[in-house]
Amino acid sequence: MRRPLAEKLLASMMGLAVPGLGHGIRGRWGIALAFQVLSFGGIITICFSRLIVSDYGLEILGTYLLLVHATSSLSAASVTPVARRKWKPTIAAIALAMVNIALLLALFFSKANFLGINVYYIPTASMHPTLKPGDLIIVDTWAYNKAKPQTNDIVTFTLPGNPNYVMVKRITGPGSLGESYIMLGDNPHNSEDSRQFGAVPREFISGKVIRTIDILVR
Repeated sequence: MRRPLAEKLLASMMGLAVPGLGHGIRGRWGIALAFQVLSFGGIITICFSRLIVSDYGLEILGTYLLLVHATSSLSAASVTPVARRKWKPTIAAIALAMVNIALLLALFFSKANFLGINVYYIPTASMHPTLKPGDLIIVDTWAYNKAKPQTNDIVTFTLPGNPNYVMVKRITGPGSLGESYIMLGDNPHNSEDSRQFGAVPREFISGKVIRTIDILVR
């Protein structure tokens, strides 16, 4: 394979994996930065606009990112490379990849507060048949910023004194003291809920479950 063709193929593959990476190794840093802005800016915009919590929010996000990655790949293969020293492609690839990893980690660990969504894995059958072990749930952590939790909402929450353990249950009614809620599992014979720990204060409710993703073949 001729070297120019091999370089185009490499740039295309890198551009598909990480938007802008293919342009970076070809010395086109302005275009590389533009694709980075398109990628992360799009994620933030879709979340801030609350499209992400709509019925087709995940499909909208997935389609957008697919278009950005595909365009980055095609564009990286077609641009004219800038003359550079041999070591620069490696430096460019490492730098841009590290920036992407850092940004993705920052978004992941701050998503509940910054983007208004969170994702959890269901490990038990306490909410069966509504939620099954192995399901992923999408949680809107801004759902109760201006609205009150309602009976029949499925919510995530923590217990006083145990902030690292997140539970998911259905609200079955208000508690007897102040603004608190009775939480019960849909599978009452296999659920630790308000029957054991009592009503949950409003401030410990972290979000509303808006979507379930079944990732296991049953």
